Amino acid sequence: MRGKRFDPLGQLLVITFLGPLTAAVIVVVVTAALGGFLFLNTLYLQNVRGFSALHGLLTLPMAACA
Repeated sequence: MRGKRFDPLGQLLVITFLGPLTAAVIVVVVTAALGGFLFLNTLYLQNVRGFSALHGLLTLPMAACA
């Protein structure tokens, strides 16, 4: 066991393959887009439609589906 190196996290070169890197980028972009939509939708409901902050709870079903 002295000559072998134990790496509990696995190989760090896995992310260099195109598939996992592309999937990670897509996940980040989709998550940012959904967060931005929920934020802007809340601002729209409050400023344009005149709902109170408690009416912002209307976005909870959309957030729960995500």
